[in-house]
Amino acid sequence: MNPNDGGLTLLQVAKIANPSYLALDPGFRHLYCVNEMTAGAVSSFAISQTNGQLSFMNTVPTNGQDTTHLSVQPSGQYLFAASYTSGNFQVFQIDGDGSIGNMTDNFQSVGNGTGPNPARHEGPHAH
Repeated sequence: MNPNDGGLTLLQVAKIANPSYLALDPGFRHLYCVNEMTAGAVSSFAISQTNGQLSFMNTVPTNGQDTTHLSVQPSGQYLFAASYTSGNFQVFQIDGDGSIGNMTDNFQSVGNGTGPNPARHEGPHAH
């Protein structure tokens, strides 16, 4: 991305299963994505500081379905994810090299059809 005008230049296409949401670590050295599939996952990439190329690091299952959202904790030590269909939220350690480490928490939310369309809200949908 050109910081002066916001213009984008295609550098690379990373082949990864259904990446639908992206987040950067605070130092802009690592990129994280959700893999929005029935068996949800999150993936990490190292970003080359010289040319912006991505290097795949790892993919970790979320133990959730259709993982839709993620964010990096401001210190860069944890990755938070949310799985829409299963309604749970995961916390992962970020290892020193920027790869996704162990899951440290998996919170299952509860609730049901209280939204505007009860047929679509049979349970919680984390996102």
